[in-house]
Amino acid sequence: MDTAPERYALKVASATAAASGSQLAGVYLHGSAVLGGFDARRSDVDVLVVCDGPAEIAATENDPRVIRNKAKIRATVQNAREVLAILGSYGSIRAYLASFPDAHAASADMQRRSKFLGDTGVWRLLISAAHDIGG
Repeated sequence: MDTAPERYALKVASATAAASGSQLAGVYLHGSAVLGGFDARRSDVDVLVVCDGPAEIAATENDPRVIRNKAKIRATVQNAREVLAILGSYGSIRAYLASFPDAHAASADMQRRSKFLGDTGVWRLLISAAHDIGG
């Protein structure tokens, strides 16, 4: 396994998208890789891969285990695309957030770009990012 969580996540995502024939919508690290406790000698890498092929979206919309608000399901796919666009434009979430004069401006832009992202979600993200950055 690659010791860098980001590189490993991208390898997993690429393999998943290739195997399923779907378009990659987003890749998200979870656990110690984002919370600061990652240790390459003993940590695993938790990865969430979002693919947005029509079959996956339809399957999610019809899955009885999922809250079936079709607008929220589609918003999740669109929000993942926005994150990829941010990464493409800024290189990292850290650089994106640093491009704003303050947290209020970052919050406003995040809510403008995203669907179904309210104040609580934005502030949790900003607080998590500040903790990760060391702020």
